[in-house]
Amino acid sequence: MILSLWTERWKNKYIDLLKIVLYCLSRFGQRLLTECWGGTTFDVAIRFLHEDRRDRLAALRKLVPNVPFQMLLRGTNAVEYISYSDNFVYELCDKAVKCDVYVFRIFDSLSYVENMKF
Repeated sequence: MILSLWTERWKNKYIDLLKIVLYCLSRFGQRLLTECWGGTTFDVAIRFLHEDRRDRLAALRKLVPNVPFQMLLRGTNAVEYISYSDNFVYELCDKAVKCDVYVFRIFDSLSYVENMKF
């Protein structure tokens, strides 16, 4: 719940990221996998919080250098609710990797396997 609120609705300036990270590490230890890009987290940052997702990833990476970052990728919808070209999706994935996101959960709303191949 805490990580979900942090990744979706709280602005960076209103949270103490260190306290949240320390709490989660104490509860979950090295089993922690942080989904911090894609899906709602990406959309909310742009539409409601008006924040750059890369800034939050950089701040989090400094605090937890060994915790894997995960991204939800909606096939050709990528991180929003419209279809994008394959080139856009490839570029988005490339940028995600440059921001230390290495685990990708990929799905397609219609279970169309071709949209999930990258």
